[in-house]
Amino acid sequence: MTQRRVMMLSGNGLSIADNADLRLDSLTSALREKFIGLSDDSRKDGESQELSEMNDVLSALAQDVFPGCDLNDFEQIVGAFGVEEGRMELLSAIAQVTDRNTEMGEHIARVQKFLKALQKVATAHILETIDERHRSTNNEVSAFISGVIEEFEQRSFINLNYDNRLMWRLLGLCKSKGIELQDLATQAGNLKARGTFDLCLGLLDKKSKIEKKAIQYFSLVDSSEDDYAVRIKAIREAKTSLVHLHGSLGFFKTEDTDGVTHHIKVTVKDIRDNKLWERMRKRPNDFKLSPLVILSSQNLKRNLISQEPFKSAYLLFEHALADSDHWLIVGYSFRDEEVNKRFKQEILRRKSLSEQDDDSSKHMPTVLIVTYGDELEEEVVRCELGADVNDDLELLFERDGVGKTLKGDAWKSFVQSAG
Repeated sequence: MTQRRVMMLSGNGLSIADNADLRLDSLTSALREKFIGLSDDSRKDGESQELSEMNDVLSALAQDVFPGCDLNDFEQIVGAFGVEEGRMELLSAIAQVTDRNTEMGEHIARVQKFLKALQKVATAHILETIDERHRSTNNEVSAFISGVIEEFEQRSFINLNYDNRLMWRLLGLCKSKGIELQDLATQAGNLKARGTFDLCLGLLDKKSKIEKKAIQYFSLVDSSEDDYAVRIKAIREAKTSLVHLHGSLGFFKTEDTDGVTHHIKVTVKDIRDNKLWERMRKRPNDFKLSPLVILSSQNLKRNLISQEPFKSAYLLFEHALADSDHWLIVGYSFRDEEVNKRFKQEILRRKSLSEQDDDSSKHMPTVLIVTYGDELEEEVVRCELGADVNDDLELLFERDGVGKTLKGDAWKSFVQSAG
């Protein structure tokens, strides 16, 4: 085992390798059928009038969005159902200007409430569709992750996917190898990161008494905490860490009994056992949890990643890029502007260091791209990384997918360069 550190960024390609049903075209086709069929389903189920209206809106929106979109562009699909966030901000601004008009203010408040609930229902459908495809079908993925763990002493896993396939793999492997896994819900020092919540009441303190079962949660790292620096340091220095850059199935926002907002992580088992997606879809206004995932266009994403927990996730991503001389990029299309921006910033920083001592070879990272096929061109990758052909950046490609990586020449060169 080497003493070097690796940063592994995983995109949808890794999830596909684990379960082909997580292909973007498969997901979007399933969502299309689900959303368009909502109008009829809502009436059959005898839901409230408000929920029926929400389902009608989502069905109409789906019929407007899907025909003109690329089924492989998942962001284009889900972004259309995530724009309510921007609309609510606009309505809030209008409300401030028209606060003297009581009647108009009341109408705006009702629209805001409706849009907020609509967004929650749409997000629940999207995440439920992903969660339904949770089963693994390829043991080669575990072998690949195990190979990364074996060859590098420190590993920073950065996950762009909402599903928990990578986390599930890492938990099993780390447990078998006696390795501690840190993530955004890590506990550092004496910090108490655990608690319980009730589905209707929100977070509970120790004095709260409830008759129904309380579900355990783990607090996500937040820059407003007193121990924030301690938690970030613990994740950054961990032998193995996992950061969900754009949220995950188990990430939620909720309030405690005093109305204070908290960001929490819930296990997928508790989500399924307590039918959280169904509860969220059927009673969005009463349900106290809101999913913490980025389902938006590039423009809205810039605003969201400035908020917790995504702000801390991106900070840890930047640390991982700076701390690691080996970047392993798996199943990523290089279409995310904010992710590419961090690559470019780090390459620029390293170029600056190279200019200072006139030796770029010791500052530039070794990068291995694991993809499938020839669609992803080297020129595009260099451009999105912020590196040109004259830079001393060693760029390697494995084009036969995750399952073939450990036996390929590119992996051997990648590992050997670690010393």
